[in-house]
Amino acid sequence: MTPPGRRILLGAVLLGVVLRLAVALSIPVFPTVANTWDSNFYHESALSLTRGQGYEFQGQPTAFFPPAFPVALSGAYRILDPVARSGQMLNVLLSLALCGITVLAARSFLGRAAGRWALLIMALEPSQILMPAFLMSETLCATLLMLLFLAAWRGAWRGWLWLVVAGLAGAAAGMTRGHGFLLVPLVPLVLFVRDGLPRARFVIMLLVLLGVSAGTISLWATRNQAKLGRAVPVATNGGINLLLGNNVNAWGGRAEPPGGVPQTGNEIVDERIAADRAMEFVRRNPGRFVATLPLKVIRLWSFGPAVTYRAELRTKLGNTVGWTVTGLAQASHFALLILGALGLYGVARRGGRAGPAFHLILGVFAIWTLGHLPFLGGARYLFPIQPLLVLAAILPAARVSDNEV
Repeated sequence: MTPPGRRILLGAVLLGVVLRLAVALSIPVFPTVANTWDSNFYHESALSLTRGQGYEFQGQPTAFFPPAFPVALSGAYRILDPVARSGQMLNVLLSLALCGITVLAARSFLGRAAGRWALLIMALEPSQILMPAFLMSETLCATLLMLLFLAAWRGAWRGWLWLVVAGLAGAAAGMTRGHGFLLVPLVPLVLFVRDGLPRARFVIMLLVLLGVSAGTISLWATRNQAKLGRAVPVATNGGINLLLGNNVNAWGGRAEPPGGVPQTGNEIVDERIAADRAMEFVRRNPGRFVATLPLKVIRLWSFGPAVTYRAELRTKLGNTVGWTVTGLAQASHFALLILGALGLYGVARRGGRAGPAFHLILGVFAIWTLGHLPFLGGARYLFPIQPLLVLAAILPAARVSDNEV
């Protein structure tokens, strides 16, 4: 396939910027609807940081969510105004950075032609346009994960600076969404197994990447021990999510358990009670737990990330516009899934030694999916790795040899 020309790419980028700004300016963050309650937490905790009161929610120290996104929000609030619109503008900038990083990653992994296709898709993909409008952490997490992959890939052969950037990006991604830590060692593992990365360099990469993440977790846990009385490594919402995905009402997605989630006023106690209830349910219903696993995979992969916020889109944009953009997001997602599956199948079918990019994409998909199986499935949870789905979709357009793919 002939890659798009410069004029088409320039038009796509300009249109993508305009659409991102238009959507963000058209959707007020508050009041929140349905799946965007988290925005309340992010906004209030960011305001607390902006005022110099520390990481607090409702006047109390917290670790309910990891701190990276509230810290980034507080920076936007300090630079602009302490209002939710500033956070939306931050997300728009992050979305544009994500486009650029994904293009660089596509060129590094797959070649120049792939970079052009990646820019066209990332600029105009509906979920990529819609998601920054919501005061949620997915856009930041996606940007940091792609920076981790790109910097680690380049750092394997090009000195120390890229490795440091990769280590910081991986730690920040994990402190945005805990699952990000699972992907930190993946690039060096892939390059060592599939691309002949020297053993010494492989060990150095692991030490740097894992060392930065471990140091970050240690500092955060120390803070939590002092503020909350427990060395929470990432966040206290794990038990709640475990319960929401494993109770009598849950069939793969988020479902309120009978009696609701624990609300004692102490998030440490709430997490322990919720985790105990979830584990008790799994012990008593192992068959039910196993039966929900494929449903969680389906819920994670079958819907466009922005479809999660369909109620918010209909409420704030009107039914007609809301349904239209939701339908576009879903159609685009189906197209990416089909093209991605065909691209990966095509590389595998050609046989021989499939290269590191192919295995990196598969590895990210597998680890991200497995990491969500104990909890619950949901379309928005796929957004942080959606750029890898874009790369899979453009594999047929990559003008490189089998050994490089």
